[in-house]
Amino acid sequence: MNKHGARAALHALVDEPYDWNCGGMMIDSYTQGDYSSLPNSFIRYTYTENNNTLPGSCALGQLTENGYSEHKTLGEQWKDIYGSSGNGLLPSEYDPSRVLLRSVDLPRTHQSLKGELDGMFPDFSGYYQVETTDYTRESMVSDVSHCTELNEVRNAIYEEPGWVFYMAELESDREDLCLATGDTTYTYGWDSFYDNFTARTAQGVPFPDPVTYEEINQTNKYADFRMKYEYGGVPDTPDRTTYQSLGIGRFMTELADEWDSVLDCVESGADVCPTFRFYSGQDITISPMMSVIGDWDYTWPPYAAHIQLELVEDVSTDEVFIRALYQDEAIIMEGCNEIFCPIDTVSARWRSFYPENYDERCY
Repeated sequence: MNKHGARAALHALVDEPYDWNCGGMMIDSYTQGDYSSLPNSFIRYTYTENNNTLPGSCALGQLTENGYSEHKTLGEQWKDIYGSSGNGLLPSEYDPSRVLLRSVDLPRTHQSLKGELDGMFPDFSGYYQVETTDYTRESMVSDVSHCTELNEVRNAIYEEPGWVFYMAELESDREDLCLATGDTTYTYGWDSFYDNFTARTAQGVPFPDPVTYEEINQTNKYADFRMKYEYGGVPDTPDRTTYQSLGIGRFMTELADEWDSVLDCVESGADVCPTFRFYSGQDITISPMMSVIGDWDYTWPPYAAHIQLELVEDVSTDEVFIRALYQDEAIIMEGCNEIFCPIDTVSARWRSFYPENYDERCY
């Protein structure tokens, strides 16, 4: 499970004195029902220079070449770990019966997925079969715009005294930063500053001269505190189970169901079973997942953040365990005593987050 790679900002500063140049391109084909043959022509999209919200050639939120490279490097890493030179779960050639792919339906997550596939299968020629869902129904993201009750719960979090006090302490700093970036109406918030500053740092776009290192650092501190407060990492905050359940509970249950499906396939003696699943998501995938998985420091997931979930069998006892890794480090999941945790323990806990009557509560 990965977050997309480095991208252009989603929020342009009022004063954007420097160009954003993505350099990459987006390739598309046409919709066709017959997959027996590939199209022999494609559409290449490029953004008109200096005719976009951001000065330069980037669309808002567009994956950059750096972002693509991050994921290609990860794909090469997965090939080393899970390929023929590793444990053999990842076939040397793409096989849709063994490698299952899923992506949030956004250009930057599609492009990030393509980068990883290029790293895993550098010689592949053909089409990859990728499952996706209408974004408003996507279970992989905790998006408050998708669910009425989820939005109400988050609004209640931001009305808690601890959060109100924290934001009041930062208000004068926010106003100073607005002035430093040309926002004389003081409309920019900390989330927008964090988005823009993180994106320009990854892309190497200079900061406007009035912006100081201390102000940049403050946006990072804000983002990490928001993660910690939003997901209950600050002492004495109310329980966040409903927030987690509505945000990511459906997907956590899907993962547990998929493990059962794989084990059923193996036990049936089928000739081919899925051995590798890949999900391309966002920070609003990684952060709520980690809040459930546990052993997380609540820092905002960086570009190309990744979670690995491994099914491991003890052949001497036939017991099956789950091992979780975040940013390549093995972790002890919540409710578990060791890194290798019995699958029944993990599945039962994750399924407990399933939101009953989701449609009635959200749509």
